Amino acid sequence: MTQPTASLWMGDLEAHMDEDYLVRLFDGLGYRVLSVRLIKDKSTGRPAGYCFLEFEDTRTAHTALMNLNLKAWPNTKKLLKLNWASTNSGNKQEHSVYVGELDNSVNDHKLYKYFAGYFPSCKSAKIVVDETGKSKGFGFVRFANEEDARNAISKFNLSSELCSKRIRVCKAFPKQSEKSGGYGQSGYGYGGNMQQHWSSQPSQFQYQQVQCQPYLLLW
Repeated sequence: MTQPTASLWMGDLEAHMDEDYLVRLFDGLGYRVLSVRLIKDKSTGRPAGYCFLEFEDTRTAHTALMNLNLKAWPNTKKLLKLNWASTNSGNKQEHSVYVGELDNSVNDHKLYKYFAGYFPSCKSAKIVVDETGKSKGFGFVRFANEEDARNAISKFNLSSELCSKRIRVCKAFPKQSEKSGGYGQSGYGYGGNMQQHWSSQPSQFQYQQVQCQPYLLLW
């Protein structure tokens, strides 16, 4: 994925977070923001909950993305959500992989930073937790580029670099809708023999290895 500018997208904003607030926030975190463009809902004129941040150069923007994405806001449990500002708004396809056998040291930010350090198209990462907030030992990573997702599986499956155990990495497929027969954006399943079945459609995929049991969840 080409990093076109020194601009980052920032989401999940609250109504009181104006330009001055965001400039001060990043200044306090050690990153100088040259400008902030808050996006408003065209029909209501109210904040749409996201903005674009312009940094001094691409390197600064990349460092901010790597170090701050999915980290907690200062003095809150709210997570900073950052991504590259896309120059191709029509291409919204994403490719997700399942990552299992994780220990409790791996949170959203650590999982994201690990994969994004190798693959620039890594967009987000999510650890699945129980009702108490404790990790269930697996999560999902999203990529904008299918080749990066494919290479992440080849590179990291059974690797022990991320945590104390060897991790499982395989392709995640959209969860099938029971009513429409389609596949929703937020549900994913995963399976075993990924190299053989990478090009298969989700409805055709067969789970063949017990090491990567089928599992469906909402994200």
